[in-house]
Amino acid sequence: MRAKNTLLVSLIILPILITLLAELATTWPITTLAVGNTYPISITKVVLRDEAGKIETQFRRGDFVFVDITVKGVAVYAAYPYYYYYYVPPQYYYYYYGYYYVAGVQRILVLARATHGYTMWGLGAFAYNITQGETIQAMPAFKIPENAPIGKYKVTVYVWSNWAKFGGVPLAEPVSVEFEVV
Repeated sequence: MRAKNTLLVSLIILPILITLLAELATTWPITTLAVGNTYPISITKVVLRDEAGKIETQFRRGDFVFVDITVKGVAVYAAYPYYYYYYVPPQYYYYYYGYYYVAGVQRILVLARATHGYTMWGLGAFAYNITQGETIQAMPAFKIPENAPIGKYKVTVYVWSNWAKFGGVPLAEPVSVEFEVV
């Protein structure tokens, strides 16, 4: 009886299960990959501007600092697994497994973090769906506090897949620019 049940599972249920899993796997991308050991997103420009749009490196207390950020999707690919098999009587199944890659869409979270020493005084963020070769631009702004100390400040721009709290991972090398409050 056990041999009959094993044969039933082997001939009927197993091929159906494999077909369903293969169909499911080919409809969902499992990850977004970088080609080689590079990041899939590139921060191509970070420039600080004043309220008139002029590039600046010095600001006064109470001024707005606009962070002009340009980001490019360099190598955004979605990996889709595929499976196939064939049956050779009496009970031999041959399985093949692999991936095919297509240009994908990556949800990104761009963060601009303003610091003075070890104190963060500003955080700007925006989310976007980016594709390979696409370039996006955004300009978050910070107001320098009226009681801010005079000295050097830094703005660092990060690109992540999501907030770290929700499992986000870095997708680009961070870029920092400095400015001075006079």
